[in-house]
This record gives sequence, C-alpha cells and structure tokens, in this order.
Amino acid sequence: MEHSIIKLAKIFQEYKIYPNRKYKNNTPVHWFLQDFKEDSYTKDLKEFLKYQDYNTNRRGADLPWWGEKYFSSEKGIRVMIISQDSLAEDAKSIVFYANMLPHPNEFKNWEKKFKVKKSFYDSWNKFSNLLESWNMDFRFIYMTDARKVYKQSDKKNFDNKLCKELLIKEIDICNPELIICLGRSAINLLYPEFGKNKLYELINSQLYHKNRPVCVSYFPTGRGFNNFKKYRIKISECISKYLNVV
Repeated sequence: MEHSIIKLAKIFQEYKIYPNRKYKNNTPVHWFLQDFKEDSYTKDLKEFLKYQDYNTNRRGADLPWWGEKYFSSEKGIRVMIISQDSLAEDAKSIVFYANMLPHPNEFKNWEKKFKVKKSFYDSWNKFSNLLESWNMDFRFIYMTDARKVYKQSDKKNFDNKLCKELLIKEIDICNPELIICLGRSAINLLYPEFGKNKLYELINSQLYHKNRPVCVSYFPTGRGFNNFKKYRIKISECISKYLNVV
C-alpha cells in the first residue's frame, strides 16, 4: 500500500505549489534539513520534495508539517490543525515554523540565523505553549494552511476553488480524529454557508467534516488574540472533549 506521505506528495504535485528549487541554498527549509538530519520530518520531507520537481509561475506556499508518529500505526489521537497563510514575503518556510515545535531550545538559533523578528518568535512561543496547554502530543499533530493555491501569476490572491479542493483531499489522506480550524480561512472553505456567522457562534456548535469532529478557534496571535483570550475557555472545552481530557 502506498504510504500516506507519498500520497500527499502526489496530490500537492498536481497543484504545483511547492517547487523543490525554492527550498535550496540559504533558506529556512534547507537549514533545517542540514542541521536536523535525524529529525523524522527531515527524512519525510526529503522524500516529499522529490515529487515537487517542476517549474511554476504560482507563488509558493508554506509546507505542511507533521509529527513523527502521525503517519505511523501507533495508537494516538491524530489532530489536524488548519492555520492560515501569513502572506509574508518569505514563502520558503514551513507553516508557522511548526517543524521547530519539537526543538524549542533551538528556535532562538533559527531567529538569529534568518533574522526572524522577535514579534514572530513571541507568537511562535505563545502558540507552542498553547498546544501544550491543550494537552496536544506533538508527535500526532499535522499542521497545514487552509489556502495554499494562488491564482496563476498572482502573488496576492488565492484560487479559492482549488484551495478547497486541495484541502479536502489533504484531510482525506491525513484522516484526523479531530480538526481544529484556527481563524476563518478554513471555515470559509469548508463551510461557506457559515460565511456571515461570527466565530464565537461556531465555537459552541457541533461541527463535523465527513464525520470528523471540528473545533473552531480564533487565531491565538495577532489580530485574533483579544477574541481568543475572551473565548479561550470555551475553545479549550471543545478540544478537551474530543481529546478525552477532563
């Protein structure tokens, strides 16, 4: 049976959003592959990028990240976190620098080497602590951006039809036991009928995607942070229910 990582690599290959030439030389991904040779993600990512050998005039997207046990046969609650693209100029990164979650002490070195803004480090650190407070096992997390397919020759606007199509394929391959939507991007793609609803209205709703439970959260950093603080307890209750954490 074809491994899930190869299946993922092939579906992303169809959309041509991760040309492997973008991850060479002095880039965050290249540095990670060089300095963390024994990391499970390094080994998986090298295999993944073999399938991304193409040229494209689309703007690149952030790579997804997955913990070392996510695609294993080991027992654990697999959680898919769907974030939203920061639209930063550097599209050579891994979504939210999630590859550094298992290496928190080394993140400062990353910050210095690539001149990561302190504000970004503070956000990353806050996010890392948040996942721990939710009792997440990093080994069983898969993280991706909701919208990843830009329109042809357009560096600012997404092709929402293709974004939705790709995201649904990605969910089907990853087959998570819980989906967490951070911010509105994933909600807009998966539940367009809720377009006018406030996120706080959806936090208390029982949402599912193909029988998979879905929890909704304001984005825990940036402009969504104040609302996140306001509804943090409700959000945590939703997530804890599905993680069987009391």
